[in-house]
Amino acid sequence: MIGQFAARTPARTAAALVGVNKISATSFYHKLLEIIYVQLLEEADELVQHRLERDRLTYHIHCLLLR
Repeated sequence: MIGQFAARTPARTAAALVGVNKISATSFYHKLLEIIYVQLLEEADELVQHRLERDRLTYHIHCLLLR
């Protein structure tokens, strides 16, 4: 099923190809999308925090150099 998901095969078609219930396949696809969404949110948050820290450090260094 993961291979079908990665290939962007619709859930119902994937269910028929793999031989599972179409509702189970749809639920599986939905759960995978939720997991991916949460992971992307966490990575985006880490990236923003990293950039904020870098900008703060750059600002402090700039202020020190202007003294």
